[in-house]
Amino acid sequence: MNPLKNFPNVFFHEELLSFSSKKNQHLRQLALETIHNTPPDAVHIFTDGSKFDSGNTGSGVVIKNQDVITKIKRRNPNHSSLFRSELIAINAAPEHMMSIKGSRDIWIFTDSKSLIQYLSNWRNIGDRIGLNIIDNVKTFSTHNDIHLQWIPSHVDLCFNNQADELAKEGFDDPIDSSDLLTYNEIYSKVKTDRT
Repeated sequence: MNPLKNFPNVFFHEELLSFSSKKNQHLRQLALETIHNTPPDAVHIFTDGSKFDSGNTGSGVVIKNQDVITKIKRRNPNHSSLFRSELIAINAAPEHMMSIKGSRDIWIFTDSKSLIQYLSNWRNIGDRIGLNIIDNVKTFSTHNDIHLQWIPSHVDLCFNNQADELAKEGFDDPIDSSDLLTYNEIYSKVKTDRT
C-alpha cells in the first residue's frame, strides 16, 4: 500500500508479496520471502498478543536489529481483549527503537490483519494506546521508512514464534498499574460474568 499523505514514510501491508489461500507450508514460504525481501540493514520487529481462557493476557516483542536481538514480554490488565494485547505489543517496541541510528527501514510484523487495518485508518483512532502508536510511528518516520506488515500466524516463523512465547510468558509477570481496561473491555467482562 502507498504511504499515507500525512505520513509519507509509513506503509501498511495487509497481504504478503502475493496472495494465497493455500495451506500453511505455502503461506510460510510467502511469509519468509516477504521477510527476506526487506533491505539487509532493516530492523525487524515481531509482535504478538495472547490470551488465556482465565482472562490473563500478555504481549511479546522480538526486535532484530542486525545481530542484536531484544526480547520484551509483559503482562496486560486481566480481561484485556486479544486485539488490545496486540496493540500493547506494538506500543512496547518504540522505547527500544531509540538506539536505531541513521535512516533505516523498520519493519513491524504482526499476525493481526485487523490491527494493521485499524492503524491504517489512523484518523479514526480514539484509544490511548492506538494514538501513542501513531505518534511514535510519526516520530520515527521522519528518519526511517516504517512498514507494518501482516504475516500469517502458526506457520512456524522463528521470531514470530518467539514473540508468541514471550506473550504467553508475560501472563506470569506483575500487571503494570498504569494500564487500565477500556470501557469496552469492562463491558464485555461484566456481560460475560452475568452469563
